[in-house]
Formats: sequence, C-alpha cells, structure tokens
Amino acid sequence: MPPAAAFATLPRNVAIVAVFNAAIAIALSLSGRGPLGESMVYSQCIGFIALLSVDVPRRLMWPGRMPPRLPMLVLSSAGMLAGFAGGVSLAAVISTVTPITMNMGMRTSQESTMSRPLPTTPM
Repeated sequence: MPPAAAFATLPRNVAIVAVFNAAIAIALSLSGRGPLGESMVYSQCIGFIALLSVDVPRRLMWPGRMPPRLPMLVLSSAGMLAGFAGGVSLAAVISTVTPITMNMGMRTSQESTMSRPLPTTPM
C-alpha cells in the first residue's frame, strides 16, 4: 500500500479539475450547447472520472516518483476514454438530458413531438 503522502496533492488536483470542468460547462452553455445545469453535470462527471481514472492508478503504481513516459501515456489514454464513456453514462443517469437530446433541445422525460401532428392554424 502506498504511503498517505502519495495522495497528499489529490484534493488540490480535484479542486483544480472542478474549476476547469466548470469553465468548460460555462463555455458550452454560453455557446448555446445546452442549459448551464446540464452542461455542468456532464462536464463534472466526465472530468472527475477522467481524473480519478488517471491520477489514482498513477499514485498507486508509482508512489512518490515520476512514472515512466510510455506507461503514463497508455494510462492517460485509457483514463481519458474511461472518463468520457463513464462520465457520459453517469451524467445520462443523473440528468434528464442525453447528449443526443441535448443538441435537439428535448428532455428524455418529455414525450417527443415528432409523433404528434403539426398544428394547422392559419397564418
């Protein structure tokens, strides 16, 4: 088991990632990619799972020292993929909006308007 000192900077890294995730969510919301709340849920889920998928294994495998370059590159790549897949999946469970319906402006809990006929009021 690695010493507790190997995890001493983890809280700081979590705080940095939280701020970075929030900035991404705000930017997405301002660009019209969905409401801020939904963007925040997706951004935080993806970012934290990616952080934990890379940082915790790194600290467990190489406590107190710099990891070798190639294994760290492989770990980072796998962590980013896990962060995206796991984060989107978790956010879809937490949220009422999926990435597909977010771009269409539909909530998953609402009935789709595609099956209803269009109103026929004269202009």
